[in-house]
Amino acid sequence: MGDEIKRVQEKVSAFRRKYYLSIFLKGSLLSTAIVLAYFLLASLLEHALWLDSSIRLLLFGLFLGLIAFCLYRFLKDPLRFWIANKGLDDEQSARLIGEQIPTVKDRLINFFQLSAQAQNSALGAASVRQKAIEFEPFSFEGVINLKESLRYFKYLSIPLLLVLIILLFNSSILTKSSARILHFNQKFSPEAPFKFIINNSSTQAFANEDFLLQVSLEGSAIPEDMYLVRGDQRMKLVHEQDNHFTYQFDRLQEDLTFQLEAAGFYSDNYTITVVSRPELSDYNLLIEYPAYIQRKSEEIKNAGNLEIPEGTRISWRI
Repeated sequence: MGDEIKRVQEKVSAFRRKYYLSIFLKGSLLSTAIVLAYFLLASLLEHALWLDSSIRLLLFGLFLGLIAFCLYRFLKDPLRFWIANKGLDDEQSARLIGEQIPTVKDRLINFFQLSAQAQNSALGAASVRQKAIEFEPFSFEGVINLKESLRYFKYLSIPLLLVLIILLFNSSILTKSSARILHFNQKFSPEAPFKFIINNSSTQAFANEDFLLQVSLEGSAIPEDMYLVRGDQRMKLVHEQDNHFTYQFDRLQEDLTFQLEAAGFYSDNYTITVVSRPELSDYNLLIEYPAYIQRKSEEIKNAGNLEIPEGTRISWRI
């Protein structure tokens, strides 16, 4: 194969590489614009509505499906070309080149057809080399203008600008809502404008004794009422003063778990653990008498009231 023929084939190969690069740039911009716009819309919906788990699963599934669609619709051809080396053949490339350079269209197609037929013919090979020389002045890859692909950036600019503005002023709108969509199998509750604070030093109570739960609220907006929720039961707490509330459990028998609710917002689960109060069942007293009474030390078990001389030392063994 002559150098002239090789140069034509190299020019066509360069055209193909630039052609698929152009498609890839265009497809990447369009795909990113579509996926980013969907991400923005889904995140804003979740932020505003706190959607149910099944709806968040649907949004997440649609997101994955949209990515797959964009890869297939806009990026399949360049990826097949680069990964599997599958794409336009020489004649198909010649037709595309001819659409941009009409003067070479038929000649370039004819060139490749003759090249395939003249492999075993010296006369045919000479004719093909002669035709190849005619294409020397042309740059086939020059017909691809990559700037034309970059003009699709305008479709990406709008969702990208909106995302950047939201991230700048309140990034949690996107980060937290998208995290809830990603973890669609978890249950989330809207964030309250206040915090529930248990003021008891411990949530451990003694069996058969009353327990006074003490709660306060901190935040920008404090509701007037608060409720304790256990299953289907809903009991109102006593509003003591300002942001302090109390609720008395009578004669607790077993552990119990509850939530606090105010203005439609719920706390995390809290548990009051019920334990038995320690009882003194057995003890010994070691009595060491003072020397002046000349009496030996003695040990008394479970003693009640005692009368002892001054200076006596007593030790309890429990």
